[in-house]
Amino acid sequence: MAPPVLLMLACMVLVIALVGRLFCSWICPVPPLSRFFHPKEKRGGSADSESRDAPRDSALPESVEFANDASPIAAMAPLSAEEKQWLAASCRGSSRPLKPVGGARDGVQIDSRHFVLAGAVASSAVFGFPIFCLVCPIGLVFGTLVALWIAFVDHNPTWMLLVFPLVLVLELVVFRKWCHVLCPLGALMSLVGAKAPLGKPRVATEKCLRSKGIDCQVCTHVCPEALDPHGKALSECTRCGLCAEHCPGEAISLAPWARARSKRAACERSGKRVPSISGGNLCDDGEVKYDCK
Repeated sequence: MAPPVLLMLACMVLVIALVGRLFCSWICPVPPLSRFFHPKEKRGGSADSESRDAPRDSALPESVEFANDASPIAAMAPLSAEEKQWLAASCRGSSRPLKPVGGARDGVQIDSRHFVLAGAVASSAVFGFPIFCLVCPIGLVFGTLVALWIAFVDHNPTWMLLVFPLVLVLELVVFRKWCHVLCPLGALMSLVGAKAPLGKPRVATEKCLRSKGIDCQVCTHVCPEALDPHGKALSECTRCGLCAEHCPGEAISLAPWARARSKRAACERSGKRVPSISGGNLCDDGEVKYDCK
């Protein structure tokens, strides 16, 4: 009979092969902690997103109608003010379909995380202990929880109760690009789950604005991993769903869960509609109005 550790390893490999880096968005404590320490940072987008921004002085096409006091971009998706302005400037489309814009991290790429992964594996083999867990934010979070348990349940506080949280806060504040530069778990999951089928974004071409000649790049702009969901190789995709949530045309779904996650779809199902001066209906969820025509 196989040792329990090998069975656990086989189960983990199987799960990662099916869902890819889903752990990074839905289980890992680092993203929510990072957003807590850096609340003003955009959740999506990449370092090179500014280079893809359209000129700010671009004018809207004359055919666009304004409904009440909401801009046409605000009527499409719950974007930030900067993203609404960017999309408005890019909505001067032609009838010719446009090719996918492509993401900066599409495909399988070897970067600094993979070298950290190799070093973590080598050090663990040499010392017989996962040395990297002593500095990894995930290990520090669970170490802090263990320290709290020892202090308040066993009534035996140790130095871990101070050191682990202090190192964790220092890393999240100083190493702000931990997930993209240093995390060996993300590197390992991107390799094992490079072709993971579950939860992968799927784009309905007939709904995508680029198929209508509109230079929309919202999906790549909001993606924390700088990916283009139109691509086939999305090894870095964390299944966060931001591309589906913000897609103005509701063209993106997370296979095999085809139900739309967009706030616009949820608002339309709620029936909270108000009349529009353009003759259609607007769905008002209290934050933004969505065109329901």
